[in-house]
Amino acid sequence: MPIRTVAHSVIRWTDIDGVRRESLFGDVVDFPDAVVEKFERHGAFAPDVDDVVEPEDVVLSGALAERLGLPADADQASILAALDDALAVDPAAEPVVPEPVSETQPVATTVEPAPAPKSDPAKPKPTDLVKVWEDYAVEKGFDRKEAEKMSKTDLIAALS
Repeated sequence: MPIRTVAHSVIRWTDIDGVRRESLFGDVVDFPDAVVEKFERHGAFAPDVDDVVEPEDVVLSGALAERLGLPADADQASILAALDDALAVDPAAEPVVPEPVSETQPVATTVEPAPAPKSDPAKPKPTDLVKVWEDYAVEKGFDRKEAEKMSKTDLIAALS
């Protein structure tokens, strides 16, 4: 039975004797093979120590060397040294500090309210009587006889 370290928060599994078990993150457990096969494809276990890649095992490519200004066949030590130099921060360099807002620059302190939409307070509601719409049409310049001949729907359409 392989020993594995749990990488998920909780794994619930059944041991060989049929007993339900629960293992938490970081637990090192001797799991049955079937459990390992079931959960390994979901990434439930931490990688084995033998599978961890050490920094000295990483092979840096010639493309990285060329980007750092080195020849493509440069050795690993010179690539790592150039990379360290490229990523280094000069402690003697002046820190970049944004300029403060000067007192001469205008600063908005008040916000003007948006103008109210123009509406006609005397305009009747669509549910008002036809007589109300006829009176409104006359106020807007329609002839009384013309307004009385029109239907409520026609008045609303003409005055909207």
